[in-house]
Amino acid sequence: IFDGIEELKKATSVPQPIEMDLPTLIKDVVELEITNRKVEVSLVGRTPLVIFCDRGLLRLALCNGIKNGMEAAASISTEERRASLVISWGQTDRDIWISVIDNGPGLPSNPARSFTLGETSKSGHLGFGLGIARQAIETLQGKVELRNSESEGAVFELRWSLNS
Repeated sequence: IFDGIEELKKATSVPQPIEMDLPTLIKDVVELEITNRKVEVSLVGRTPLVIFCDRGLLRLALCNGIKNGMEAAASISTEERRASLVISWGQTDRDIWISVIDNGPGLPSNPARSFTLGETSKSGHLGFGLGIARQAIETLQGKVELRNSESEGAVFELRWSLNS
């Protein structure tokens, strides 16, 4: 619980934007979260993509989406159906986005409740992760969306302004 509170405190900190390469940050988070998981990860996006953003806040938001996607995909993995995650990113004339798509079981009927602190459908979890992710991306003047994929699994999408 104390770790969750500390992460929430970080998620509300004043942004300290720096110039960074978004694909490098994504690769670093994937390497951190994939430990001991057999998940096939595909990375799709423009490389390099240099952005100006708070690295710590973006990492907080992204870590949770990638970790949840890997856990969901691994939860229904079989020899016939490999766990997979597709992470894509890009930039429009107004914002930057990252999308994490897993091939797991999908979301419960009301995915909005997943962002409530203390709400979880997973045993052994405290239910802070998505709430922290939402707070971090809102601190960057952005938004996070969680929805079922049109084919299978779930989509976790972050969007934030170019001026964050």
